[in-house]
Amino acid sequence: MRQDFSLMKELSVYTRVGPNERYQQLNGFLNDIKGRAEGLQE
Repeated sequence: MRQDFSLMKELSVYTRVGPNERYQQLNGFLNDIKGRAEGLQE
């Protein structure tokens, strides 16, 4: 996988995000958890 440059380049789009985008994604994830009954029980 590391030898496949194009795959690694495509993967980096999702793994190397800026702080603002990371915050938005994490905040959205937490809101999804809070919106489900299973998440409120934990």
